[in-house]
Amino acid sequence: MAKYDACLNIGHGNKYDGTYDPGACYGNYQEHLIATQIVENAAPKIRAKGINLHVGEQNYSNNILSGNTYAYNYAMSVHLNAGGGKRAEIWCPCKDNWLDIEFYVLTELSKLGLN
Repeated sequence: MAKYDACLNIGHGNKYDGTYDPGACYGNYQEHLIATQIVENAAPKIRAKGINLHVGEQNYSNNILSGNTYAYNYAMSVHLNAGGGKRAEIWCPCKDNWLDIEFYVLTELSKLGLN
């Protein structure tokens, strides 16, 4: 079993059946391509902090878990919703008692101007 501290997932992209899902689109902008740029920028910075990071693409169950065995402490998926909003979303496991990491992530996102 491969063990990682965290997983950083690029939203959308190539589906398990070989089709392409660009995610939200506007003009020449595609959610998957922007999410890829964000992950490619963030991953080296996260690894430089000593975090053992796995980077995956598209939907979590098909491309990351199918036929593989991984263990993570945290998983993050990068998505950009349509509509021009300035909000961030964070999804927390129901059994998480402290949410320290989650509150840290929300604080850092708010420094970027996201609600």
